[in-house]
Amino acid sequence: MHVYDLCRICLTEDINTSKMQPLFETEDDTSNDIVQRIEVCGGIVLKPHEEFPKMICEQCLEKLNVSYKFRSMCQASEHALLDAIVKSEMKTEPIDYEGAQIISKHEEDNEDEMYFDMHTEFIDAQEVHLEDITETVEEEVLESDMEPNNESAEEFIEYTDSEYFEEVLESD
Repeated sequence: MHVYDLCRICLTEDINTSKMQPLFETEDDTSNDIVQRIEVCGGIVLKPHEEFPKMICEQCLEKLNVSYKFRSMCQASEHALLDAIVKSEMKTEPIDYEGAQIISKHEEDNEDEMYFDMHTEFIDAQEVHLEDITETVEEEVLESDMEPNNESAEEFIEYTDSEYFEEVLESD
């Protein structure tokens, strides 16, 4: 058994090395993207080592892509929820400047410093609609796809959307 025939992730030997993807030896950005995704999802630093396998098998690559898409979806939904909260808190309304005061201090060097003192108030948050957030999350996750074959990602998103968001809506 040669170390070159092993998958760097699952350590299984793949007889058909033509289906294995190189991790370090390609000139395109694909191998760099794969290594970066392994480091992010696997929590390891992946460096080329003479005695270590330098390939990833098709099954591990598929699992990696699903994991990375799941991670991206989690981050996108968190970002969308936080963004929706911020937008609802920053609802713009005309500002009444009648109660504002301009305070001026006279310094020894004859310069004026002006301060603008105004009372602020918080505005009630708007209702957040999960349908809008779901669309945003799907768009961000689909933009992060690396492989041209997005069939498994679309199935994954449809499954998580239907299962998760139905549970959330039912609990409300």
